[in-house]
Amino acid sequence: MGRRQKERGRRGAAAEEGGSGEGASGGIREKLERWLPVGLVTGLLLLAAALWHVHEETARKDGFSVLLTGDTAGCFLPLGSPGTRLGGLPRRAGLAAKLRESGPLLALDAGGAVSGNLPYDRIEMEHIFRAEALLGIAAHNLGAPEVALEAGTLRTLDHDIGIPFVSANAQATEMPPFSQRRILLRIAGCDVGITGITTAPAGGPVRGVEVRDARSALRELLPGLRHECEVLVVLAYVDLPQLLALAAEFPQVDLFLGGPTGHPYPPALHGRTVVAAATDQGRRAVVLRVKPPAEPGGPVRWTGALRDLVEGLPEPEPVLQLVDGYRKVLAAKDMEPGETPFMPRLRAIPGLFVAGSDRCIPCHSEAAAAWLASRHSEAGGALARDGLVNDPQCLRCHSTCYGYPGGFARPSASSTLRAVGCESCHGPSASHAEQPTRHTPWDARTTCISCHDADNSPRFELESYQARIEHRRR
Repeated sequence: MGRRQKERGRRGAAAEEGGSGEGASGGIREKLERWLPVGLVTGLLLLAAALWHVHEETARKDGFSVLLTGDTAGCFLPLGSPGTRLGGLPRRAGLAAKLRESGPLLALDAGGAVSGNLPYDRIEMEHIFRAEALLGIAAHNLGAPEVALEAGTLRTLDHDIGIPFVSANAQATEMPPFSQRRILLRIAGCDVGITGITTAPAGGPVRGVEVRDARSALRELLPGLRHECEVLVVLAYVDLPQLLALAAEFPQVDLFLGGPTGHPYPPALHGRTVVAAATDQGRRAVVLRVKPPAEPGGPVRWTGALRDLVEGLPEPEPVLQLVDGYRKVLAAKDMEPGETPFMPRLRAIPGLFVAGSDRCIPCHSEAAAAWLASRHSEAGGALARDGLVNDPQCLRCHSTCYGYPGGFARPSASSTLRAVGCESCHGPSASHAEQPTRHTPWDARTTCISCHDADNSPRFELESYQARIEHRRR
């Protein structure tokens, strides 16, 4: 559904919940008056209006939930090893579904959903946005990574998927637009105004997109939007110092919700403004319960906390079907490392070429026995069990020398390298295999953290982990 269709639907929903509904009520009156006396019709309509008023007041009393995510950075699926995985769009959709069980939900994203523009990045991007559409995102701020996609891609996402992009300071330089400067909606009997801001992309000007000064854009937009809503939200793709400075400069904003702050920032009150940030590749979300001000012009009432997207959250079937489609796309693409952001930077060093573990075993039999008994030798099988055999995000560590000359090249052509082999730790060693007096290029003790990092192996401890694979030189 395109943005125009979505906007028409949004206006319709607003009219159903809180608009005047003059055309609709007039039609109902005409139909009723054909069959019932005028006085009875008037009485029924007054009763309906009274009941609707009671419904609105009850909804306002209960408030609504806010689910804030941001800085997903192209991570469609959970990150990490089994038992420690966090994040992922399936779990995000599951959390949204659970929150909706308790009442209305406002799902927002502060921006930074994408990580680049390579073929693999674009596959991730499409599936992230399709999942957002399925979970019912109300507004997605244009962060610097989205702006860097250029106007044509943003228009396609707007038209084909119907993502409600919003930005006060990043706008198209020519028609048609790909975002709204503000979004005004009604939820739980409360009028909510939403806008967003971003820093400019690091690469400089982007074709078809103008990024204005964020503060100037807010000074221009906020006064009018403040008068139209009871709860005012600004989604901000900025770092934490800027986020806090903006909250101090624009105290009329009720919720200042950020993205790339380095670390998630739990909800906290700064003056009258609630400030929070969800970051860290979508591993965590901010969950708020918001009620409109008790009196006009007063602060919103709220509670909230950070929420880890952990195993055990429900994963709705429509999103699981999207995951299945994602895996099929990756299998069909059979991607090379150069099509991904995981291509090693130092691959062109002269003399580095992968021999393969089979070349190591004849001379290093005891070391080979230790390796064969370790989980490193079964790393490819672990991906098969999890349905990730074609995902470059996982293959870069669950294969031998991903992207190096002679190393893992693509899923269909590198079956013998589907393991953390000898050269994953010791480096591409064809020259050593040909002439043993030449040393292997890497110090194995320093290579562990390239994969056993805080994201993928949070319990990693060098000494104890190395003891599991200890082997002597032969």
